[in-house]
Amino acid sequence: MAGARTARPAGAGEGVHTLAVAATVHEQRTGTAAWLDHHLAAGTKVFYKVRPDDGRDWLTGPDGPPRASAALASGQLEVMDLAEVVRAAGGTTEGLRRLQESEVDRGLDEGWPRIAMSQESAGRPMMDAAEVAEYAAQESAYDELARRAPVITRCQLTAAFENRTASWETASLHCGGIVDGQWRARWVHGRWELDGEIDVHVAACFGAALHGALRLRFDGPGDPDLHVDASRVAFFDVAGAQSLLLAAHTAARNQTVVVHGAGRHLQDLVAAVGLPRTLRFESTP
Repeated sequence: MAGARTARPAGAGEGVHTLAVAATVHEQRTGTAAWLDHHLAAGTKVFYKVRPDDGRDWLTGPDGPPRASAALASGQLEVMDLAEVVRAAGGTTEGLRRLQESEVDRGLDEGWPRIAMSQESAGRPMMDAAEVAEYAAQESAYDELARRAPVITRCQLTAAFENRTASWETASLHCGGIVDGQWRARWVHGRWELDGEIDVHVAACFGAALHGALRLRFDGPGDPDLHVDASRVAFFDVAGAQSLLLAAHTAARNQTVVVHGAGRHLQDLVAAVGLPRTLRFESTP
């Protein structure tokens, strides 16, 4: 695949930046193996960052992606542990941004039609505002890459390595593209589209992402109201409804959560507690 420089494909900015949520390292790596193998099979150049313990070993083991060994040998897959990343980036957010941009540019210049990037959960504490701001700046770099190049980014949140604050901030920042086992969310034509089942097992992550979506709408241009498309949600339990109510109660002044296409069960759960003025249901999806 590598060779002379080729023109970058039309629509090069149609990248994707998502967050995959897992409870354990095994669950995380099972999902990552499938993701890596899919992109390797599709002829995508992949850059993968691992924790410096057994991160490299599992990739070529029985639980890793079947194509990993051949891809490592051919250069289609490049692996760097997180300690190497810190050294290469000089320990700064700007250095990390330059490293990521150089990897993307090199891959595209070698002729690969798409670039996929991911890294294992780093377990960052994010216990103060400065650390959260630094993390947000690093994540925004992936959004910038997605706007200018065909870059597919899969961030990872593994509960075994994250404290509650880090998990909340990570889900909040990735509200525009999150996959958490049985549910997912994304922006579609200005609406926050939900899919799957939202129950007690995912309520914390859902609540964090919902607050992030509210914040994004309020800080952005135009109407600050958050329009939620719930027509694809198969089930909401009490915990999921509580997360929705909490977000509505903490919405900014002059901001409303408008839920479209919600099932009768969710509406009944909310009505039993009391519908706040900052939450409204619309029958159309």
